[in-house]
Amino acid sequence: MHYNFCRVHQSLTIKNADGTTTKRTPAMAAGIARHPWSVTQLAQLLD
Repeated sequence: MHYNFCRVHQSLTIKNADGTTTKRTPAMAAGIARHPWSVTQLAQLLD
């Protein structure tokens, strides 16, 4: 879960139209998440 939702992957970085870059997690690239999750958010799933 940490690998897919929390960890940003260099190979998934995209360049935006305005020249900035957006670093993404695999979950963001798949359209499942809108932002990288914190470890706290991930741990809250266990409750």
